[in-house]
Amino acid sequence: MEYSIHSLECNQAPQNLMKSAKACGLPLTALNPAPMSSKDWIGYETLVDNAHRSIVRDALRHVAKGGIMGNHHFYITFDTTAQGVVLSDVMKAQYPELITIVLQNKFWDLKVIDEAFEVGLTFNKMPENLRVPFHAIRQFVDPSQNFGFPLRAPDGKMPTAKPAAAAPAAPPPKTDREPDPQGDKPTPEPTVVSLDKFRTATVRSPLGAAHRVSRGA
Repeated sequence: MEYSIHSLECNQAPQNLMKSAKACGLPLTALNPAPMSSKDWIGYETLVDNAHRSIVRDALRHVAKGGIMGNHHFYITFDTTAQGVVLSDVMKAQYPELITIVLQNKFWDLKVIDEAFEVGLTFNKMPENLRVPFHAIRQFVDPSQNFGFPLRAPDGKMPTAKPAAAAPAAPPPKTDREPDPQGDKPTPEPTVVSLDKFRTATVRSPLGAAHRVSRGA
C-alpha cells in the first residue's frame, strides 16, 4: 500500500504534519529519519583540497609557460615548517610559521612539478630560491579576479596563525639597477607583504563556496 502526504486527503500545513501522517497511515519514522553518520567514508574535504591544489598548480604552470598576463598576480601563503619547503635559515628564523609571497613583477626560474613549485625572489635585495610543496600552501588568492581559497594542512587543520609580515623589497635605484635574471626589461622588485595590509572580503571559490580571505585594498 502506497501513501502520499501530498494527496488531497493528506496534504496539511507543516504544523499538522504529524496528524496528517497518522491520518494517512504513514509510518512516523518517515518524519524522523535516522541521523547521518558522522564518518565521511569518501573523504570529501580531502577531495576538495586536492581540487584546490590542482587549481594552484595549473595557474602556476600557466605563468611558468607564458608569464603573468593582464592584472593577474598571486598571493601565496605557505607553512615555512612544512616538510619539503626549501627556504634559507635566515628566512625561516624570521618567519617561523607562515609567510605570504607575491608573484607579480620580478621573479625568475619558476618551475612547476606535480608536488611542488620552485621560484626565485628577492627579499631586501637578497636573492632567495624557494621550493614550496603544494601541501605546504595554506592560502591562494588572485586579487585581480576576487578569487581565492584557504587550504588545509595534511592533518586536516585550517591555518590559525597570522602570516608574518615580511619586509618589502626595496625598489631598484634609478641608476645602476640590477639586471633582470629573465633577461627582460627590468621591473619593480616584488613586495612580500602581510595580510595585515589587506581588508577582509568574501571571494569566489572555484567549487561554489564563498570564503573569507584577505585581498588587496
